[in-house]
Amino acid sequence: IGLLGISISLTTTIIPPLLIALASSMTIHIISAYRSHAENSSDKRKVIVESFSELSSPLITGALTTAVGFGSLIISPIPNTQKVGVFAVVGISFAIWISFTFAPAILSVLPLAKPKTTTHSRISNMDRLVESLIRITLQQRWLILAITAVVIGVSVAGMLRIKVDTDFLSYFKED
Repeated sequence: IGLLGISISLTTTIIPPLLIALASSMTIHIISAYRSHAENSSDKRKVIVESFSELSSPLITGALTTAVGFGSLIISPIPNTQKVGVFAVVGISFAIWISFTFAPAILSVLPLAKPKTTTHSRISNMDRLVESLIRITLQQRWLILAITAVVIGVSVAGMLRIKVDTDFLSYFKED
Protein backbone atom coordinates (compact mmCIF):
# COMPACT_ATOMS: atom_id res chain seq x y z
CA ILE A 1 0.00 0.00 0.00
CA GLY A 2 2.82 2.37 0.92
CA LEU A 3 4.87 1.52 -2.17
CA LEU A 4 1.90 2.36 -4.38
CA GLY A 5 1.36 5.69 -2.62
CA ILE A 6 -2.14 4.74 -1.51
CA SER A 7 -3.30 6.24 1.75
CA ILE A 8 -4.60 4.10 4.57
CA SER A 9 -8.32 4.44 5.17
CA LEU A 10 -10.65 3.22 7.87
CA THR A 11 -11.50 0.15 5.80
CA THR A 12 -7.95 -0.76 4.78
CA THR A 13 -6.80 -0.82 8.42
CA ILE A 14 -8.31 -4.30 8.73
CA ILE A 15 -5.75 -5.78 6.34
CA PRO A 16 -2.68 -6.05 8.64
CA PRO A 17 -4.49 -7.84 11.52
CA LEU A 18 -6.22 -10.10 9.00
CA LEU A 19 -2.92 -11.11 7.42
CA ILE A 20 -1.22 -11.56 10.78
CA ALA A 21 -4.01 -13.86 11.93
CA LEU A 22 -4.00 -15.86 8.70
CA ALA A 23 -0.21 -16.22 8.47
CA SER A 24 0.08 -17.05 12.17
CA SER A 25 -2.53 -19.78 11.96
CA MET A 26 -0.83 -21.34 8.95
CA THR A 27 2.52 -21.27 10.74
CA ILE A 28 1.03 -22.79 13.89
CA HIS A 29 -0.39 -25.67 11.84
CA ILE A 30 2.97 -26.18 10.13
CA ILE A 31 4.89 -26.25 13.41
CA SER A 32 2.35 -28.59 14.98
CA ALA A 33 2.59 -31.05 12.09
CA TYR A 34 6.39 -30.74 12.11
CA ARG A 35 6.58 -31.56 15.82
CA SER A 36 4.16 -34.46 15.38
CA HIS A 37 6.20 -35.99 12.55
CA ALA A 38 9.47 -35.35 14.43
CA GLU A 39 8.33 -37.82 17.11
CA ASN A 40 8.55 -40.68 14.61
CA SER A 41 11.65 -39.81 12.61
CA SER A 42 15.17 -38.48 12.99
CA ASP A 43 15.44 -37.45 9.33
CA LYS A 44 14.79 -33.69 9.30
CA ARG A 45 14.17 -33.53 5.54
CA LYS A 46 11.66 -36.38 5.72
CA VAL A 47 9.86 -34.70 8.63
CA ILE A 48 9.56 -31.41 6.72
CA VAL A 49 8.36 -33.13 3.53
CA GLU A 50 5.78 -35.22 5.43
CA SER A 51 4.53 -32.17 7.32
CA PHE A 52 4.03 -30.12 4.19
CA SER A 53 2.56 -33.03 2.27
CA GLU A 54 -0.02 -33.45 5.00
CA LEU A 55 -0.84 -29.73 5.20
CA SER A 56 -0.50 -28.47 1.64
CA SER A 57 -4.06 -29.21 0.58
CA PRO A 58 -5.87 -27.83 3.67
CA LEU A 59 -3.66 -24.73 3.90
CA ILE A 60 -3.95 -23.88 0.23
CA THR A 61 -7.70 -24.54 0.25
CA GLY A 62 -8.17 -22.33 3.31
CA ALA A 63 -6.06 -19.53 1.83
CA LEU A 64 -7.79 -19.75 -1.56
CA THR A 65 -11.29 -19.66 -0.11
CA THR A 66 -10.31 -16.67 2.03
CA ALA A 67 -8.77 -14.95 -1.00
CA VAL A 68 -11.88 -15.62 -3.10
CA GLY A 69 -14.06 -14.22 -0.32
CA PHE A 70 -12.05 -11.04 -0.07
CA GLY A 71 -11.61 -10.98 -3.84
CA SER A 72 -15.37 -10.67 -4.20
CA LEU A 73 -15.02 -7.19 -2.68
CA ILE A 74 -13.22 -6.07 -5.85
CA ILE A 75 -16.52 -5.79 -7.74
CA SER A 76 -17.88 -3.35 -5.17
CA PRO A 77 -18.64 0.15 -6.45
CA ILE A 78 -17.00 1.61 -3.32
CA PRO A 79 -13.30 2.35 -4.01
CA ASN A 80 -12.09 1.69 -0.44
CA THR A 81 -13.89 -1.66 -0.40
CA GLN A 82 -12.23 -2.54 -3.71
CA LYS A 83 -8.84 -1.68 -2.18
CA VAL A 84 -9.51 -4.00 0.75
CA GLY A 85 -10.32 -6.78 -1.70
CA VAL A 86 -7.24 -6.24 -3.84
CA PHE A 87 -4.78 -5.85 -0.97
CA ALA A 88 -6.25 -8.73 1.02
CA VAL A 89 -5.89 -11.07 -1.99
CA VAL A 90 -2.30 -9.90 -2.57
CA GLY A 91 -1.50 -10.24 1.14
CA ILE A 92 -3.03 -13.72 1.37
CA SER A 93 -1.02 -14.76 -1.68
CA PHE A 94 2.17 -13.57 -0.01
CA ALA A 95 1.20 -15.28 3.27
CA ILE A 96 0.76 -18.67 1.59
CA TRP A 97 3.95 -18.18 -0.43
CA ILE A 98 5.94 -17.33 2.73
CA SER A 99 4.39 -20.29 4.58
CA PHE A 100 5.49 -22.70 1.86
CA THR A 101 8.96 -21.24 1.25
CA PHE A 102 10.28 -19.42 4.31
CA ALA A 103 8.84 -21.81 6.94
CA PRO A 104 10.47 -24.96 5.47
CA ALA A 105 13.73 -23.05 4.97
CA ILE A 106 13.78 -22.04 8.64
CA LEU A 107 12.79 -25.53 9.81
CA SER A 108 15.59 -27.05 7.73
CA VAL A 109 18.18 -24.83 9.44
CA LEU A 110 16.91 -25.37 13.00
CA PRO A 111 17.72 -28.57 14.87
CA LEU A 112 15.09 -31.29 14.64
CA ALA A 113 12.56 -30.84 17.41
CA LYS A 114 12.49 -33.79 19.73
CA PRO A 115 9.44 -34.49 21.86
CA LYS A 116 9.65 -33.85 25.55
CA THR A 117 9.82 -37.08 27.48
CA THR A 118 8.11 -37.43 30.80
CA THR A 119 8.60 -40.15 33.36
CA HIS A 120 4.93 -40.31 34.29
CA SER A 121 1.69 -39.62 32.54
CA ARG A 122 -0.07 -36.62 33.96
CA ILE A 123 -3.49 -35.45 32.88
CA SER A 124 -3.64 -31.67 32.75
CA ASN A 125 -6.55 -29.54 33.86
CA MET A 126 -7.20 -28.64 30.22
CA ASP A 127 -7.44 -32.34 29.31
CA ARG A 128 -9.96 -32.89 32.11
CA LEU A 129 -11.96 -29.83 31.03
CA VAL A 130 -12.09 -30.98 27.39
CA GLU A 131 -13.07 -34.51 28.39
CA SER A 132 -15.86 -33.12 30.60
CA LEU A 133 -17.15 -30.91 27.80
CA ILE A 134 -17.14 -33.81 25.36
CA ARG A 135 -18.98 -36.02 27.84
CA ILE A 136 -21.62 -33.34 28.53
CA THR A 137 -21.98 -32.64 24.82
CA LEU A 138 -22.57 -36.29 24.02
CA GLN A 139 -25.04 -36.74 26.88
CA GLN A 140 -26.97 -33.53 26.20
CA ARG A 141 -26.72 -33.29 22.42
CA TRP A 142 -30.45 -32.73 21.85
CA LEU A 143 -30.55 -29.95 24.43
CA ILE A 144 -27.50 -28.34 22.84
CA LEU A 145 -29.06 -28.60 19.37
CA ALA A 146 -32.31 -27.08 20.66
CA ILE A 147 -30.48 -24.18 22.32
CA THR A 148 -28.44 -23.64 19.15
CA ALA A 149 -31.65 -23.56 17.05
CA VAL A 150 -33.16 -20.95 19.41
CA VAL A 151 -30.00 -18.81 19.25
CA ILE A 152 -29.98 -19.03 15.45
CA GLY A 153 -33.68 -18.10 15.34
CA VAL A 154 -33.18 -15.09 17.59
CA SER A 155 -30.12 -14.07 15.54
CA VAL A 156 -32.04 -14.26 12.25
CA ALA A 157 -34.92 -12.28 13.74
CA GLY A 158 -32.44 -9.67 14.93
CA MET A 159 -30.66 -9.52 11.58
CA LEU A 160 -33.94 -8.82 9.83
CA ARG A 161 -34.42 -5.76 12.06
CA ILE A 162 -31.01 -4.21 11.30
CA LYS A 163 -31.24 -0.83 9.60
CA VAL A 164 -28.26 0.51 7.71
CA ASP A 165 -27.58 4.13 8.59
CA THR A 166 -24.71 5.61 6.64
CA ASP A 167 -25.86 9.22 6.65
CA PHE A 168 -22.81 10.64 8.40
CA LEU A 169 -24.01 14.21 7.92
CA SER A 170 -26.91 13.54 10.30
CA TYR A 171 -24.35 13.34 13.12
CA PHE A 172 -23.62 17.05 12.79
CA LYS A 173 -25.74 20.09 13.58
CA GLU A 174 -27.02 21.99 10.57
CA ASP A 175 -24.91 25.02 11.39
